[in-house]
Amino acid sequence: MGNQVNIQPLNLTGKAFCERLGVSYNGQIMLALRELGLVSFFKVGKKYLYAYEDIDSVNKKLRKGEISIRVDNGYYITLNE
Repeated sequence: MGNQVNIQPLNLTGKAFCERLGVSYNGQIMLALRELGLVSFFKVGKKYLYAYEDIDSVNKKLRKGEISIRVDNGYYITLNE
């Protein structure tokens, strides 16, 4: 009982991905990340699943200012050069 190991999932739903990233969940955010090729994903039925490892790469890009999440009648991800 004392040897419990916390195993991270390999793939996450969009909501879980955003929660772990620290942003509020919105389908437009995940759509923009997919369109820009910032996350790897696959579809099961109507759900998109995202690789757990992509959280770190997106987080680093946000912190370095390489990408921004903007709100203007919707959510947009912009690449900063």
